[in-house]
This record gives sequence, structure tokens and C-alpha cells, in this order.
Amino acid sequence: MTDYQKEKTSKIAPDILNRRALSLDSSLTNLYKELTMKVELHRAHKSNDKGVTEANGLTKIVDDKKTWLTESKKCKAI
Repeated sequence: MTDYQKEKTSKIAPDILNRRALSLDSSLTNLYKELTMKVELHRAHKSNDKGVTEANGLTKIVDDKKTWLTESKKCKAI
């Protein structure tokens, strides 16, 4: 992991922990139930996913806009 990747992900990841800390009375199983997951926690994970994807160079430019690779293309790149 490069310094850039470490810096990028270290700024994003704490948001997930902060969101989880708001529900200390819940188990991880309950926090991550797909149908009842809190919106804030879901958004924190989506933001983390995008940040990690970008930090690892798994993006492309299409019509002058940055877009993320599909899961299958990410797997091939890794």
C-alpha cells in the first residue's frame, strides 16, 4: 500500500467506526442486516468503498467523468 493509499483510506475508514459506535447496544449481526441497516452506516461503507477503489486506481474516465470499475474488473485488476 502506497503512502497515498494509506492517507486516503485512513481518512475514510474512521467514519464507519464512528457510525457503528452510535449503536453500541447492537451486535454486528444486527447492525449489518441488509433490510434494517442504518442509512448513515450504509453511506459510510459506500464512501469507504469508493475511496478505496479510487486510492487503488480502479477508476476510469468515461465521457470526461470519473467512474468506478465493475466488481469483476476490480477482481481482475487486483
